[in-house]
Amino acid sequence: MISADESGAQPPAPPAWLPPHATWLPWGATDVPNILLFRNMLPAPSFHQSVQAAEAAGCTFDNESGVPVPYEDVVDAGQCAQGVMGAYYPVAVYCDKQLFMTRGWQGCFAAASVPVP
Repeated sequence: MISADESGAQPPAPPAWLPPHATWLPWGATDVPNILLFRNMLPAPSFHQSVQAAEAAGCTFDNESGVPVPYEDVVDAGQCAQGVMGAYYPVAVYCDKQLFMTRGWQGCFAAASVPVP
């Protein structure tokens, strides 16, 4: 879960409404643009559901030419990667705080029409 810090503490503390078993990251300052990056680690050679395996399978598109990538190419590459990575394909949704509090993360996925991983 990523959300704004509501505690005002230093360092920031998870919000009281978050379940104790959840992992929380503070979003940071809201008066400047933020971006979320997702990092993948190098897998063991025997692990065949990695980002690297998806790349080797051709689940890519050219985004270095300076020309916007057609949406269909992005979707095709994502579907290809999901096929290679299976259960290890990362999935995320935006969720309203109240929805999360009443229905949990599963409710967030349902509201976004994304199958629960």
